[in-house]
Order: sequence, then C-alpha cells, then structure tokens
Amino acid sequence: MEQITKIIAFTTTGAGTWTVPNDWQSTGSVIRLIAGGGGGARQGGGSGLANGLPNGGAAGGSYSELINFSLTPGATVYFSIGIGGIGATTTGTNGGAGGNTWVNKTANSTPTLLADGGLAIGGTGGLITFAGAVAPTTGAIGNFIAYGGNGGAGVSNIGARKTSGAGGAAGSSLGTGGTGGNGGSATGGGGSAQLAAGGGGGGIGGAGQNGANGSSTGAAGGDGGLTFTGAAGGAGGAATGAGSITQSAGTAGTNGGGGGGVGVGGSTTAPTTAQAPGAGGNGAYLNYIRLNNSNVQGFIGSGGGGGGAAGSFTSLSNALKGGAGGLYGGGAGGSVAFGGTLSNTPSGANGGQGVIIISYLSTSVPILFT
Repeated sequence: MEQITKIIAFTTTGAGTWTVPNDWQSTGSVIRLIAGGGGGARQGGGSGLANGLPNGGAAGGSYSELINFSLTPGATVYFSIGIGGIGATTTGTNGGAGGNTWVNKTANSTPTLLADGGLAIGGTGGLITFAGAVAPTTGAIGNFIAYGGNGGAGVSNIGARKTSGAGGAAGSSLGTGGTGGNGGSATGGGGSAQLAAGGGGGGIGGAGQNGANGSSTGAAGGDGGLTFTGAAGGAGGAATGAGSITQSAGTAGTNGGGGGGVGVGGSTTAPTTAQAPGAGGNGAYLNYIRLNNSNVQGFIGSGGGGGGAAGSFTSLSNALKGGAGGLYGGGAGGSVAFGGTLSNTPSGANGGQGVIIISYLSTSVPILFT
C-alpha cells in the first residue's frame, strides 16, 4: 500500500501526553519542537535618564528536530509546550522568558539525552535597558537545532527622539531566526528629529530592517524580515513629513515574516497620538491534518518578531506597546516609556507560544477533509 504522511500538531501550552499511533513508523518521522518567544519589558517613567527610555526587543524561541526518532506504537510520550513570554506589567521589570518545549519517551520530565527526547529553549525576555535581548545558544537537544533571533536595540536621545528595538523570530527548519531591527539613529537629522522603530525579525532567517535615521522630513520604520517563502515582511510605517508630529503604523507580518516598525515625522515635539507597530507574522510553512487530536486543516510554523514602538508621550492613553511576537515562538517588540509617574508606562507585549509538530509515514488509507 502506498505510504502517506500524517502530521499532528499540539498547541495547548503546558504538560501533556501522546499515545503513539498504531500506524507509526520511526523511519521517516520528524518531531519538531518550537519554544516560546520572549515577552516585552515595562520601562519605568519619571524624570532624567529614565524619562522616555525605550526597550530592546525580546528574543525568539529555539527550534529542535528529532529525526527518525524510535518510538513503539501504543507507547506513551510525555511532552510540555512552552508559553509565550509574558509582557511585564510591573514598571521597571524585564519581560518574561519564553517557556521551553520538550518531548520525552522515558519519563515525565525534561530530557537530558537525545536518546530520550528533544528540547527547545525559550527566548529571552526584553530588557529595560537599550540592549536587545540575546537568545540562548546552548542547551537545546535534537538532531537539528536552530536558535531564535536576538532582539533589536533601542535608541534614546532627548525629547521625542526615542525608539525601541524589534523582536527576534523563532528558529526554524531553515536555520536561526531573524534578528529584530534596531531603532533609528539621531544622525542625519542633526539630532533634531524623531527616530523610527525597527522591524521584527523574519522567519526565513533574515533580520528585520533597522528604523531609518532621524531627518527633518521624518523617518520610515523598518520593514519586518522575510517570510518563509521569501516574500517581504510587514512594511514599516512611512515618514510623515517635515515638522510633523504624527506617526504611521507598521504593518503586521504574515507567513512568519516580522512586523513593521513605526514611522515618524520630522518634529522634535512629542507625538500626540501613537501608531502601533506591526505584530510578528504567524508561521505558515507546514500543512497539518490533525490538531490536538481533532481533525482540522491549516498551516503552522515558526513565528516572526514583533515591530518596535517609537516616540515619547505625555499620557498613558497615547503610548503603545511593541508588537506581539508571532505564533509560534516569535519575540515581542520593545515599548517606549514616557515622562511622568511610574504608572504611566505601557506594559510589554507577549511573545508567541511554543508548539509541537509530529510527522510520520503511515500505510493507512488517508482521510480527506472538506
């Protein structure tokens, strides 16, 4: 009988078990693990250096594959799916790290040996400093491993010249996730213009673009990194013109591409209305036919990083957080704080959660869904 490929995806975070199906064949099987991406930080407000500090972007979660993994039909496999890093809600705190994702055929615990299972490591949460979060580069277990992309760095000068870094993408079968773009520099505007925000990292491994340097006519936000098909990520917001205090929103990514950063105008005055950066694109490079043991059809894969926010604001209602990390495993973009009390700073955005995707060859007759 002709063999067919069956693909099963588990997306509910936390612990679980899976019974190996009777038609399982270890040869030709691939178990893909994606860890959660890091969440965004929440900056402190107030006067002085902390007045309007931007955050760096969070890092994407890592990716691990188990290839031709030996399993016995009817056996129980233990697993855990990492949560997306929680955006910080307490002022002056870093974003939460993404949760690890693992499978273990021997015990209900994180594996330590490749013979027992695989492990993907969660992305680092965003920092309250300018620096972008650095993704872990050790600790994962698998026949193939790709770590998440680093978060982009934020930039701050005085007045309205502040911009955050974007989030990194999750690792994937194509390699390391794309790094989030940095915020723009004050150079080029004579130190007098707003700075545009960076674009999120892309799923194909391409970095998000940096935000454009400030100028008298404004600055465009960075475009998100490429999708898994090589198409453009989310577009950065356009420059809004000389003397302008308005912003232009970044576009959300698709198919694992990064979200676009916010574009700004040429005025040094703080914007009165914030525009949102784009969220990281949800992954879309692998078709599946069963989800959490229910028959469905759709697409699933590694997520892009969220775009960065830009500007400083005078009231909480005008400030927006960075873009959320895409599903699965994308890191969150950085937010921008503003002057005033500590309560007047936006909370961090959440990172994308993890996932487990299992594919294997079967000799059973396929079931068609319409």
